[in-house]
Amino acid sequence: MKAMGEALDRGMVLVVSMWDDISFQMNWLDSYDPKAPDPSAPGVTRGSCKPTDGDAKTLRESHPDSYYTVKNVKWGAIGSTNPDGPTPPSPPTPPTPSPSGGCCSWDGEYCGDTTDYCKASASQCADCNGKWCTDCQPPFVPTPKPSPAPTPVPTPSPGPSPSGCPGGSLDACIDLCPADVFAQCVESCKRRCNGVLI
Repeated sequence: MKAMGEALDRGMVLVVSMWDDISFQMNWLDSYDPKAPDPSAPGVTRGSCKPTDGDAKTLRESHPDSYYTVKNVKWGAIGSTNPDGPTPPSPPTPPTPSPSGGCCSWDGEYCGDTTDYCKASASQCADCNGKWCTDCQPPFVPTPKPSPAPTPVPTPSPGPSPSGCPGGSLDACIDLCPADVFAQCVESCKRRCNGVLI
């Protein structure tokens, strides 16, 4: 389901087509496998058609002029394409992570700057290998650096690492990142450690 959700987030194209099944005669959809030892066993029968009803060769010979028409295809939020239908209930508002209500964290000090899924609840945070935190600070936001002076200035030596930087340096913070949320964790490390490699 997680992979399906990610695919839907990327976007999909609806394809409507008419087709037949040469290799299995659509028995997987509306009949049963004739090789099955017991068609009455749970899960074997998929519909009321006979196993031979979907034979592709017979269908093509019997109905060579078959066609279909797709009409009135609509796209939109559930309930929005049928104004005469019932009004769907409003979707629940996902909880906003905050220090008082809890949030998904990887270091136990700051709320993670992560996906809506991971930060929605304790169980979903656990799915993302995070830990639900009820007393964490909001996501770390480094102080913006001032614009460089117009005249060249000597490069200062590296200072101490930011106090909110797990591991004490950007490299160490990245080394602590779990593999399944690595990209988001690296971005969080860059913000927490001011993007400074030490």
